[in-house]
Amino acid sequence: MFLLLMLSSHCVFIHE
Repeated sequence: MFLLLMLSSHCVFIHE
């Protein structure tokens, strides 16, 4: 869902 997408984006942002 949308929440999952948001969480994924956040993780990727912090990972980079």
